[in-house]
Amino acid sequence: KTIASPAPVLRQESVDPGARALSEVDAVAVVVEGDLRRTGHVSRMLLKSTSSKRPVIFDVLEGEKLDADYMKTSGLARLLESKGVIKVMHDCASVSETLHFVHGVRLEQVVD
Repeated sequence: KTIASPAPVLRQESVDPGARALSEVDAVAVVVEGDLRRTGHVSRMLLKSTSSKRPVIFDVLEGEKLDADYMKTSGLARLLESKGVIKVMHDCASVSETLHFVHGVRLEQVVD
């Protein structure tokens, strides 16, 4: 299944290998969609490594319907909290706030 682009949408059963593959790179570009505020939510995350041709899209909102701990069980939390992977983001303050207060994820190694 795709979302208006050729990038794959990874569902719960296949998300962990995607996050694991992304965690093996040095840097990842990150785009986050959603209601980004202290009491908001993350809808989708698009991650693109320097070594991949296509981005990986994580449907966080749909994943959390299946698993309340989706950010952790999918491997996204581990990737976003990793000090070994640089995350390149634009204006990450609201993203960081949402991830921290709503999902319990603390961003590390971010270039804003």
